Amino acid sequence: MEDFWERAHQRMIERYGKEANVGILDRFYSEKKFFSSDLNNWFLSLIGSLAMYAEEQGELISFFGGYGSLFSAYLAGITEVNPLPLHYYCPHCRRMEYVSAKRTPLDLEEKRCTCGTAMLSDGYDIPFELVWELKESPCARIEVTQRFLERAKEFVKANVGEKYKIHEVLVTDKECANYLVIVPLDINPDEISCDLWQLVTSYPCVCLLVSQNLGVIEVLEKKTGISQKSISLRDDRLLRRVLAGEVDTKASAYSERWVSFVQSEKPKTVAELIKIHGLLWGENAYEQNRMKLIANGHVLEELPIYREELFADICKKMRKHGAFGTGLAAHLTTVVRQGKGEKYYELLQGVLKELDFDAAYIDYLVHTRYMFVKACGIALIRRCMRLLWYSIYAPKTYRDVLQTISVEQE
Repeated sequence: MEDFWERAHQRMIERYGKEANVGILDRFYSEKKFFSSDLNNWFLSLIGSLAMYAEEQGELISFFGGYGSLFSAYLAGITEVNPLPLHYYCPHCRRMEYVSAKRTPLDLEEKRCTCGTAMLSDGYDIPFELVWELKESPCARIEVTQRFLERAKEFVKANVGEKYKIHEVLVTDKECANYLVIVPLDINPDEISCDLWQLVTSYPCVCLLVSQNLGVIEVLEKKTGISQKSISLRDDRLLRRVLAGEVDTKASAYSERWVSFVQSEKPKTVAELIKIHGLLWGENAYEQNRMKLIANGHVLEELPIYREELFADICKKMRKHGAFGTGLAAHLTTVVRQGKGEKYYELLQGVLKELDFDAAYIDYLVHTRYMFVKACGIALIRRCMRLLWYSIYAPKTYRDVLQTISVEQE
């Protein structure tokens, strides 16, 4: 397997130049130090190699979960979501310019570099510190197509090394999930727990899930001859449609509730659309407190819908109070995102009040039951937009593909 950090470093140079600015270098080396153990380096190399293998094979693959928050994972091709702060960069002279706005790269206007080259926009501003849960027992949730599933399994099995073996568990309750638990070679089979949660928190695990959406895109690529990677998500017609909620709910990427939320909130930017998407994955994170928050002057773009946004809010307030560590912010975020706000009410109220959060904001957090991973929300929105692009520019093919896949599933 190719070394994960060497590959990521090489791609960082290719993207941002040999003299990348201090902010980029700090992010890269902070992540490298954060995941410094041999176990994490080995696991990141494994899933990084799987991503590279899928790319070489022309197969669609999508990594979900915490690893989507890593800049190094973006560089290694594990995720398409760049977690750096919002910025422009020049592909010619490598000049970079940060943008202070609560927007996404898709919301920025076109801009030219001082060298005359059209600049590219990137960066969704996602911290990596909340990925600490993956340090001791790394687990990657990976979506694949039905066609690629068996080859992906074989690749993982062939590359775990001589010290490990695969204990495979198939779960079909809510989704067809193939858990490839990586256990020591010399472990006694009788010592392997039957409890899946205990397994994945005790040993490294690669979870492969078959995605219908990836299957739809795979067929659309073949029938139209247009790769999803070549689609411009900045297309004006596409952006107008997706922000208006004018999407086809027959595709599993959308739902009636999703469309209803979008049409009622009327997002003006992709940043707001991503917020709305996060609400659908939360529980009691919005509806019960919406009017109270609005009455206290809060707007959608200010609310911490995703766990990383809450973490960033707390860190920002702590820095104003002279505290620069992230331990407390990570702990409070974990309490909220796991729905334990009422259980730890005194802690939340005491700390957040001292940090100058208002009562409505604190009440909102206390009643939150779950917060989604921001990188996952962004990746899902980008996928929705690609499906919508095919429905706009290849409508007949799009309808035929959906109908065919629907018939096959029946």
